[in-house]
Amino acid sequence: MSAVFGIIVDLLVNKRTEALEKKIESIASSLPAATVKHVISSTLDAELAAKMLGSSLNSRCGSEESASSLLKIFNRTLSSDRLIWESRVTLSFRPVSQGQYALSIREDCIIPTTWDEVIIVLLNNIHSIQAVSNYSLDIDKIYVLPNQVSIYDDKAATDIVNLRSGDGVVSDFEVSLLSEAQSKNYLSDIGVKCADYSEFRIMKVALSKDKEKNRVIFEFNSIETISDGYCYWTPDRPAFVRDIMIDYTALSSEIKNVRTIECLWNENIAKDDNKKGKVNYWINDWLMPGHGVVLKWEG
Repeated sequence: MSAVFGIIVDLLVNKRTEALEKKIESIASSLPAATVKHVISSTLDAELAAKMLGSSLNSRCGSEESASSLLKIFNRTLSSDRLIWESRVTLSFRPVSQGQYALSIREDCIIPTTWDEVIIVLLNNIHSIQAVSNYSLDIDKIYVLPNQVSIYDDKAATDIVNLRSGDGVVSDFEVSLLSEAQSKNYLSDIGVKCADYSEFRIMKVALSKDKEKNRVIFEFNSIETISDGYCYWTPDRPAFVRDIMIDYTALSSEIKNVRTIECLWNENIAKDDNKKGKVNYWINDWLMPGHGVVLKWEG
């Protein structure tokens, strides 16, 4: 989850404080213009808006050209063979004990076979995201594990973060969990600078090279606290997202005043909210880190 979207969540679910206002001001100049519009309601330059929305909505659906033009606007360099060609996202919730719920985030993705491995960063502290969020050339996913689970507990980490093949018979990929020293070396080599590298752990997942495409299912499963009042999803790298489905049916008796908040290119995307626990979005568009959806509630 990106540092940018973390700021959005701070704004959406918490009251503005002087410290938060200063934090927003300090990073606002580096945020994508569309995100700034949603976060601090600034005036969006009409020409820039036309370029961003036009390249996304008026070009060939799902094309690499569309994504490349978006990336140029962000002044970021990312080869088209490191884009996620297609992604379908599902967030589901169920109560497990008093005051807690099980969260499952499933991303069913199609990625180029030029990906020989997936690089994932595991961390416990959401505030550590900012140190690695600008390294999209070298990091594919970032997962924040619950505080009570050590990122260096191999079994717990692989129980929470799991990758599977979606081609026919579901099979596990070859997963390598780097040691603290190896993780530090990897992060140092790609330019990540921080005071305490022990806050991060690298997970490498080897992919098949003998297929025309790789279908990879990313799964994140953890126990969260209902009183937190929100959950969100954002892409960690540019992805062409088909749809996002949020299913909180099993949790509907535990929470109230539920609402969704979107930060997307197009504010008029197709959305189906049955008010009984399911929300569906039909995106069919490229999303960038900093875009996403929030489920907010009182419990």
